[in-house]
Amino acid sequence: MNKQILEILTKYQNATCSDAELKLLDEWYHQLEISNQTISNQTINDNDVVIFTDSMLKEFREKVGQGVKIIPFYRQPIFRMVAAASVLFVIFFGTYFYVTKPSSKTLVNQSIVKKDVMAPSSSKATITLANGQIVALDGISSGTLVASQGAVNVMKTEDGQIVYKGTSKQIAYNTLYNPRGSKVISLRLNDGSIVWLNSQSSIRYPVAFVGDERQVEITGEAYFEVAKNLTKKFIVASNGLNIEVLGTHFNVNSYNDNKNIKVTLLEGSVKIIKGAGTFILKPGQQAQVANEIQVLNGANIESVMAWKNGFFSFSGTSVEELMNILGRWYNVEIVFNKSIPNRQFGGQIATSANLSQVVKVLNESELKCALLNGKLVID
Repeated sequence: MNKQILEILTKYQNATCSDAELKLLDEWYHQLEISNQTISNQTINDNDVVIFTDSMLKEFREKVGQGVKIIPFYRQPIFRMVAAASVLFVIFFGTYFYVTKPSSKTLVNQSIVKKDVMAPSSSKATITLANGQIVALDGISSGTLVASQGAVNVMKTEDGQIVYKGTSKQIAYNTLYNPRGSKVISLRLNDGSIVWLNSQSSIRYPVAFVGDERQVEITGEAYFEVAKNLTKKFIVASNGLNIEVLGTHFNVNSYNDNKNIKVTLLEGSVKIIKGAGTFILKPGQQAQVANEIQVLNGANIESVMAWKNGFFSFSGTSVEELMNILGRWYNVEIVFNKSIPNRQFGGQIATSANLSQVVKVLNESELKCALLNGKLVID
């Protein structure tokens, strides 16, 4: 993809394309089609992702030919994913929703979106040190010392990761808290294990692991890449559930508003312990734990890990769960004017989207909602 096309796509996203630019964009699509190319061959870098469909491109060209004002491509229901381009355009070009229960076609007027809520642009995370001092990480420059915990230094790297360096034989605990409305933050523990925390999540951990095991406690959602140590098992505790590993990659979703705790294994193995019940997960399996352990084979790993990779990814997601996710990410209050709609959604949206853009997508999917005075209101 050349720079000129990228600039036009940016303008298209903002609805500021001239007629000549729309024509050029149409010709670009047309050339791809007649040469049997895919958009994936036009990517700018390996991290760029946007989804297109043949039907959406056809609709675009028809509207250009008719002189109709172009609208975003997210009107489509379930569709076939065919290619990828820049992540900057996922909001409009790469968003799709389907609903499993049709409803009224009366949509909320977009003019009542009074004030937008921006996507989190930085991490607002804090660390509570062993002495009770709370350190706000967004006020600390990258590449500098955050704190000293005995012989262990806490550093903030250039990419914003929090790193513990040094050894100690004394037991002392820190807590990293990532609040609502905050970007994902990464933590490298003393043993080399790495943890990513989603918004409204926390992890309590020793400054240095002492003894014959490594144990941490979490709330909310976290993804772990545990450093292998065959003599010192790693234990994650959350809401009465213990997860034991020696070295592996897995995700834990234990938000209080969920009906169960979900542990999804990407590689290695983990032992799930809940009361007297135990289960050893294999890669691709997901344990769903409430009073007992239930295991789902063939978990949708891409969907589970979307939050870490910059996306909301929904698959059979209820309205209530969807709103809980949006409430945490944008730090907004969710208000249901009526009973919670019995609907399910599927699709993908970039977490860099502003809330008003998500509202438009939901309205196009016939879920009546509006952003009013900093609240997301659902009819």
